[in-house]
Amino acid sequence: MDTNHQDNLKEVAKDLQELKSQMPEEPDTASSILPDSISNHETKFAANEVIEVKKKPEITSDKKIGAPEPVKEELPLPVSSEKDELFHYQNSKLISLRITPWKSDRRQLIFYDKKGNITYTQDDVRLSYQEVSEVKEFHSNGAVAKIQIHNNPGASRHWSEILITFDQNNEPEWKTIMTYPLESISQTMNNTYRFDRIQKNWVLEQKQ
Repeated sequence: MDTNHQDNLKEVAKDLQELKSQMPEEPDTASSILPDSISNHETKFAANEVIEVKKKPEITSDKKIGAPEPVKEELPLPVSSEKDELFHYQNSKLISLRITPWKSDRRQLIFYDKKGNITYTQDDVRLSYQEVSEVKEFHSNGAVAKIQIHNNPGASRHWSEILITFDQNNEPEWKTIMTYPLESISQTMNNTYRFDRIQKNWVLEQKQ
């Protein structure tokens, strides 16, 4: 039996030797890892090169491409101090209103009828006190219908707004004076004047 057992062992050893000779050799672990590491390193390095692509040089010129050229502003010329402002009657060369230019902080508004006669004058002033008028409305025929005058006496906390109405021949009719700030109802009473065409002055209309 010992002889048979030894023979069997030899057969098994022989078979194992043949199987071992038929199996492929295992690659060295270190050598198999090293190429991959080198390849990966090269790939990462290549990726870095792509990310670190040089930017295009910036334009250093002061003039930007496509930016509009700055336009030089033309300041308006001052209005001639010798020219009057004229308003005419409708479809006519007849003057209805003439406003003179400001000179030494003074000017005039001169009203004319259809025959060219002066019907009324308003003196404006801009000094330590002010009285400045503004045309608010015209009649359809070109005559002035309404003007408003701002009156500021200067060293006072009060001021007034004056409203004057005219007929269609530029004749003044009524004048109403409102003083501000309003402190009592009496300021709204006895503040209306009628123009006396004969005496050429304003007459107070008393309210009962």
